[in-house]
Amino acid sequence: MHTDQLPSLKLLSITIFSYYSAGHNHYERVTKSHLKMKNRTLEMKRIWAQHDEHRAFMPLYATRQMIDKRLATILCPGPSYYYIFNFANFKFDFFSQELEELMGLSLDTTTLDTFLSCIHQDDLDFMERCETMAGNFLFTSILKAHIPDYKVCYSYRMKDKEGTYRLILQQSVVMSMDIEGRISKVLGVHTMVDHLMEKNNYKISFVGLNGQPSYLAQGVLEEQQDIQVVKNPLSNREVQIVRLLADGDSTKDIAKLINITENTVNVHRQNILKKTTCKNVAHLVAVSIRSGWI
Repeated sequence: MHTDQLPSLKLLSITIFSYYSAGHNHYERVTKSHLKMKNRTLEMKRIWAQHDEHRAFMPLYATRQMIDKRLATILCPGPSYYYIFNFANFKFDFFSQELEELMGLSLDTTTLDTFLSCIHQDDLDFMERCETMAGNFLFTSILKAHIPDYKVCYSYRMKDKEGTYRLILQQSVVMSMDIEGRISKVLGVHTMVDHLMEKNNYKISFVGLNGQPSYLAQGVLEEQQDIQVVKNPLSNREVQIVRLLADGDSTKDIAKLINITENTVNVHRQNILKKTTCKNVAHLVAVSIRSGWI
């Protein structure tokens, strides 16, 4: 090769510097992103750690019967997965198989860091506020004995296995407590609901179970976060029917499941639509989920 075909020392230096700069900038961006997520994880743990006196540090085990019983209180009107969160060490004990299928995350290696990194950056502040409100409600607003009688619901955007942000409805219930009434395990269910709700309402609901009052669609982003009892406009029978409609059951199916005539189901459907001013069943299900009625 002739010397005039060799790159100049100056050009070679610029090329090497460009490669180095690009690599350094990429490393710097990744490092900053990693540190930012670590800070988010620490902030979430700080919120939960404010209630240390309500955490059961002795290991308690969740049985299949316990899981099934709590899952029965949760509506899943779309693709879903569930998990068990250990409130003592702030780690996930278990994920259902659907986590991999829907979110592309590993059942064995998904941590709180991994989990939070999938949530839309603009929704993380909202999530932290929701967790703060949930802690204040469960540990200061109701009796300890009634903590398992509440389902906490709110929504945020989360990245699926294709890298697309989907609107997720998170529903969680306390699954096990020690003899002192301290929380050990929490059961959570994530359901994709963007086929029902175009936008997040940025509200949180504390849905009363076993006859407890509900505190529905509470403001989270407002400065004053006074939690108020909000009566469900639907009767127990109407809630039952709307939940079955949300599950995709037909009028005929519903009639058989709850042992009433198809005509009675149709009457209930019409009354519910009129009462809620909803246009159709799809609109009714969306409003019911957004408002915490079901």
